[in-house]
Amino acid sequence: MGWPLNLGARFPFSRKSEPNKVVKVPTWRPGRDAMSAARLIRRATLRSVGSYFHKFRSNVRFASRPSISSGNVGRTWDKQYLYKPEVMAKMVQIYRFYHNWCDPGDDKKTPAMRIGLARGRVYERDFM
Repeated sequence: MGWPLNLGARFPFSRKSEPNKVVKVPTWRPGRDAMSAARLIRRATLRSVGSYFHKFRSNVRFASRPSISSGNVGRTWDKQYLYKPEVMAKMVQIYRFYHNWCDPGDDKKTPAMRIGLARGRVYERDFM
């Protein structure tokens, strides 16, 4: 490879979701072959985390990014934003539970089903 990967290696193929990707491998094993190192660098991504937060911001109106209007004199607060951060923390917990246990993805499985924590999804009717 020619350089220590614990200092960081630029990913040579930029993507729209991660344009300036740098991968750092803090637990490098000296006996790792080049194909294994390349596979490790290729699979290092935060795309799913960014996708989750984008989905949260678009589904929960209170968490959307602020918009600046010309008539608002540069202020970014609007009537749909929350006054209390405690309410947002509760909404984040509710949404995280819904996303992990109730909301199936494209493959009809929830994240809890994909990692083996659940055999089936939890339905909203089970909460009533």
